[in-house]
Amino acid sequence: MQNIQHGRDMAHRCDALITRIGHGGYDGETTTALVLATRFYKRIGGHVMNILSSVVMPLHKIDYYDEDELAGSPE
Repeated sequence: MQNIQHGRDMAHRCDALITRIGHGGYDGETTTALVLATRFYKRIGGHVMNILSSVVMPLHKIDYYDEDELAGSPE
């Protein structure tokens, strides 16, 4: 569970970094590259968090639902 907290902290740090980059006084190319790289790492971290939480969490706590069952499909 400690790794999940590290992942959440990383996402918050990425958000803070994007804010600092916006106020950093960089030129347009540098700002764009830094923001895109930060968003990329945050997204990859989010995917890793999804996998990690699926492995660590008990099955009944995973946010999974059957779309066909919710739609009332007779199949």
